[in-house]
Amino acid sequence: MATQKVRVKTGFAALNDPAAVSLSGNVAVGLPVTFDLKTLVPPVDPGDLKGAHDDLVAAIEVADQGGPVQTADKKKKRKVVNGMLDKLASFVQLHCNNDVKTVLSAGFAVVTHSSAQSPLIVPNIISVDNGNGGQLVIRARSVRNAFSYEVRGATVGANATIGEFKFIGSFTTARAMTITGLTAGTTYAFSVRAVGGSNRYSDWSDPVAHMCM
Repeated sequence: MATQKVRVKTGFAALNDPAAVSLSGNVAVGLPVTFDLKTLVPPVDPGDLKGAHDDLVAAIEVADQGGPVQTADKKKKRKVVNGMLDKLASFVQLHCNNDVKTVLSAGFAVVTHSSAQSPLIVPNIISVDNGNGGQLVIRARSVRNAFSYEVRGATVGANATIGEFKFIGSFTTARAMTITGLTAGTTYAFSVRAVGGSNRYSDWSDPVAHMCM
């Protein structure tokens, strides 16, 4: 029986904005770790993708509070990110040597050939610890078949009241997710979810709160 060819999952325009942000962030980090880019030159520099990713994150935040002009700008930046991902998906497809782990390590998902997929379990938070100044480090349980993890956070006010959760970022490992730019003396609550190979999500974990020192 012939080995089934591994295919990089594309169709990036169909992703919602959070999924596109998560994916582009993962690829920007994962590509230089997976491939020797001195030997293999990708069609898009990972640093340029990271820049486009950051521009899209900022545009999404502005569009959420803005109007048609801001929404149009977000769509323009999203189109740039989609185009970069298309080119890099072809690069990974060409150089992955039919290896699923290589595709996932590079930040992409693979096309699944089975409609029966087990749901992702919740990556419950193990601990939240202080890092360097203005940092908290979240450690959560790894989830099988997850290729990234997303974190959302909120400030905790008087009477342990948790404010509105906002998306913070995506990470390729659950073992140590460092959150930066926090305010010393402020308590934050965090929740984590897993992102699977089919761009499906687990439920969010129960929030865990910790004061930043």
